Amino acid sequence: MAAPPPANGRASPRYDAVAARRPRSWALVGFPKAAPRVPVTVTFSPENGSEHWMRSFDGKCFSSIQSAGTGRDQHLLLERFGIASFALALVVDGDRLTLVPRRWSLLGIPMPGFLLPKGSSFETERDGQFCFDVEISMPLIGLIVAYRGTLSPT
Repeated sequence: MAAPPPANGRASPRYDAVAARRPRSWALVGFPKAAPRVPVTVTFSPENGSEHWMRSFDGKCFSSIQSAGTGRDQHLLLERFGIASFALALVVDGDRLTLVPRRWSLLGIPMPGFLLPKGSSFETERDGQFCFDVEISMPLIGLIVAYRGTLSPT
């Protein structure tokens, strides 16, 4: 299983060999047009017991806050994108760390499970490089985004 990049202080990793797909309406979130290689930069830093992740896909930025879940989300990773929060189980599957969505909320209000975004997302190590593969879709909407690549500190 791949170890996550160091999170103490500020780090600026770079994703290479990235492909992103999404419906046109998702351009508002910050994802670029579909392309075989898209430059992506991720910066993360500690912030009040959590981590602030800033992602730049081909110059279009969006951010999230990651923290350890509490209460009913204890033992889960909580990731918040603006008004939406997602509780994710981190599951070791062979040499992969898989992120499995368990529940979500909007403005702190729990949303129905049948609308929970799903997908195949994992991290691993291959040939000494941190690799990732993310695909997120949502019932009634379909594919939101898919991207994969490697992480190299800058």
